[in-house]
Amino acid sequence: MPKDLSTLLPLYMEGKTTAEQTSQVESWIAESEENRTTAEKAAAVYQFADTILSLEGDEKKGLNKLHRRIHFIGVRKTLLWAERIAAVLFIPLLVTGAILLTRKSEIPIPQRTMTTPPSMTASTTLPDGSTVILNSGSTISFPSEFKGGERRVILNGEAWFDVVKDDSAPFYVETPQKATVKVYGTSFDVDAYSTETTLRVVLLDGKISLLYTNSDGNDSEWRLQPGDRAIYDAVSRIVDYTSRVNVEAISSWTTGKLVFQRTPVPDMLRSLSKRYGVKFIIRDHAVKSYQFTGMIENQSLDRVLEYISTVSRIRFNNISEPDDKEAYIEVF
Repeated sequence: MPKDLSTLLPLYMEGKTTAEQTSQVESWIAESEENRTTAEKAAAVYQFADTILSLEGDEKKGLNKLHRRIHFIGVRKTLLWAERIAAVLFIPLLVTGAILLTRKSEIPIPQRTMTTPPSMTASTTLPDGSTVILNSGSTISFPSEFKGGERRVILNGEAWFDVVKDDSAPFYVETPQKATVKVYGTSFDVDAYSTETTLRVVLLDGKISLLYTNSDGNDSEWRLQPGDRAIYDAVSRIVDYTSRVNVEAISSWTTGKLVFQRTPVPDMLRSLSKRYGVKFIIRDHAVKSYQFTGMIENQSLDRVLEYISTVSRIRFNNISEPDDKEAYIEVF
């Protein structure tokens, strides 16, 4: 390449050559295929270097600029300089470019969060097509796109999951109790409020495992079969396991009903608390040994408590004050 062209090529790329100089550069390029090839390769290196330098101000804009310019190579104004810099810069710039492109691919995926207010439920569809129904006062967080060979969500509260099976991407539900539910494609209920130390998992069909730290401090896995329920206490680190439970009754809240079949009264009151957004205070501890059977659907809290009092020995007393943020009800 003539020495004077080595000086003109950078100016030509930036559109700073005179008409005579432009004609001189383009004539040289047209002289041979070798000149054209040299100019095209040099143009790619020059554009790469220029774009990388521009990243100092705004990395995201710079990367977009890089993509546009790589696309544009071959257009007349990108046929530019650099026999001299090609050997020096080509390999380092390729390495730098690869690093920058990798950094772009590692930009955090946006997280989505859904929260249900007290006494309400809601449903959503996850990026993989799995469906979730959230119970009252619950929150679920998940990425806008599942990547990395796994699907991971964070739950605070209670949710019913119907997970799409994908053996190549296991599904995980993280809970405040620092225990995780590993899912293989199935329907199940997770009850894990941050205000409680216990995590409850009930499996309708498919396969799930409860991953937790046991009382010896070791990582453990408890596999559930359809109809199983596992309750993990984060304080004692012990799993209480029950087989052949009535999953339909436990998950009845997803249909707007509350179904109780010989349900311990504390568990019944807990369900009512979530449904109606009230706090129950048990004054007579004998009540904890009672069980209740019945179904509640689309009824006011007053009617529900009246019904329970009629068919059982349980009594209720509303002790809320007008300025209380929550309703408090005594149970005796």
